Amino acid sequence: VDIFTGAKYMDVSPTSHNMLAPVVTPSEWTLQFINKADTNEKGHYATTLQNEENVTREDLFLPPTDEYKAMITDLETGELEVTVTV
Repeated sequence: VDIFTGAKYMDVSPTSHNMLAPVVTPSEWTLQFINKADTNEKGHYATTLQNEENVTREDLFLPPTDEYKAMITDLETGELEVTVTV
């Protein structure tokens, strides 16, 4: 299963061969800020995320699509804390 798209793939190999699988460690981050003035080449908004150890990261971008409008609205109104898994 593709961890990014959810698509399923099948790989056939003889039992005498080793199969490689990626090691993925998900982590939870709280969305702190969306900077609509700072966008990447695709027009996605820059974000500021913070984890439980107070480490911040600003290298992820949020697309301004209908799928994410509720998340953006919740953060802007301050009604809910938005947590994302990276």
